[in-house]
Amino acid sequence: MKKSTSMKAYITTAMTIGMVILIIINAVKTYYSHQITLEKNTLELKETLSKDLDNFLKDEAKELKMEAELILNDRVIVERFANGDRSGLAELTLPIYEQKLRDEFGIGQFGFHTPPATVFYRAHMPNKWGDDVSSFRHTVVETNRDKKITAGLEVGKSGLGMRLVHPINYKGQHIGSMEFGTSFEDILDKIATRNNVDYTIGVYTRGFDKTGHKANA
Repeated sequence: MKKSTSMKAYITTAMTIGMVILIIINAVKTYYSHQITLEKNTLELKETLSKDLDNFLKDEAKELKMEAELILNDRVIVERFANGDRSGLAELTLPIYEQKLRDEFGIGQFGFHTPPATVFYRAHMPNKWGDDVSSFRHTVVETNRDKKITAGLEVGKSGLGMRLVHPINYKGQHIGSMEFGTSFEDILDKIATRNNVDYTIGVYTRGFDKTGHKANA
């Protein structure tokens, strides 16, 4: 009788232990399955966001290029820049910036540079000019060096943004460059809305050291 009772207790204990083991195994499998699914979904989302960002930047560059060429087709604007007529250039470009480019097209930066990268005029900061930005505005340096359009993300005095720098020619001579800049956050807002995600931007503070722009802590 005692032997039968012991056997039943043993069987019950073994079954209990077995059930616990099965529960643990199932929980571990479920956990790892969830982790694998989560990792897969994360990688897919990362790839989607990366493609969206790349496409948005390419589309933005195309739009900025078209808008820049419209401005540079005005030979009077180019002539005033070539002649060093800052007030005359401001007279023509400031209304375009304030009434069209800034409000309708979201262009936050609109300016002209003499080679290699000295600011001649900024429509968005008309009273600040003459500063050499060659130490951090590599798109400007590259455009004036290679005499070709340069576009990409870059930190400037106005912060991180999408920049397009277009070479300017006058009577067959390269005389400088014109820049359009838009907010990087505006691009990210569109991507975040499309994919129903939130985002945070992180930029090393040393990226702002040479610009004079104060990065948010």
